[in-house]
Amino acid sequence: MAIATTVHGMRILSRKAADTASRLKNATVFSGVLSHDSTVRSRPNSYIPRLLSPRSKVVRHMDYGNLISGSAGYMKEALWGEWGRWLVLVILSLIQTFTLFLIPLANGYIVRVLAGRRPAPDVNEWGRLFLDGWKLNIITLIYLIPVILVLAVFGGIAAISAIAARGLDNPDVWASAVTAAVTGIVIAAIVWVIISFISLVAIVRFAHTGSFFQAFNLGAIARHIGRIGWGSWIVVVIILALISLVYTVVTGLIISVPVAGWIINLFIGVAFGIFRARYLAAAYESVPAPG
Repeated sequence: MAIATTVHGMRILSRKAADTASRLKNATVFSGVLSHDSTVRSRPNSYIPRLLSPRSKVVRHMDYGNLISGSAGYMKEALWGEWGRWLVLVILSLIQTFTLFLIPLANGYIVRVLAGRRPAPDVNEWGRLFLDGWKLNIITLIYLIPVILVLAVFGGIAAISAIAARGLDNPDVWASAVTAAVTGIVIAAIVWVIISFISLVAIVRFAHTGSFFQAFNLGAIARHIGRIGWGSWIVVVIILALISLVYTVVTGLIISVPVAGWIINLFIGVAFGIFRARYLAAAYESVPAPG
């Protein structure tokens, strides 16, 4: 009898212990929920269900000031103190100009800068310079075909309208011809600006990959610009255009100095070419290139 009473008492104690443990567990869970809920409320953006949260997006901001200063520093390292290299590049630029780009050794050197070589490359491997220069010439010419076509069409219209008219002394005849010519120039300029946003990336991609055909991989070019950000890339090109405008004005003023001005501009032209190439290469390298 005593044993049965003892067993019954142990069962009661066991049930009470279980009830107590269950209450403590529920209290702990409830406390945790309250604690978690208070954390969520204090930091509402810190807890978002993964399935409901938008996919994180990396936003890259182009450092335009560093882009300009870095390109200027590269240009200085390439030429300042490297007087022999600077002089050779001036001579190559003269040869390229007087041969109407048939001997594009200077362009070949620009391709090396566009390829992102650091430090600035030496002027050597002349055969390679010649081939790369010609590839750059051809790529540039192909991208200019739409501009050439626009000029040819409107130029043809202007010429035909002038020739077909019998009264050449009539101002109205010349007005229509001039209007057609000016319209063609304006449209060609707009087309050239639009194409430039693509062609500038194309030539840098060619230089980086070493493949002529990669300059026409429009899908990869569009993806690369997308990684940079179309807005950012447009700003990059606009800044370069403004710098080019300042360069044109300055060289225009310098050229007014007899003889010396012309020689100074030769050296400045080489420096600006390296700056421009490095500027484009640095903008291109700001994001990983797509395959």
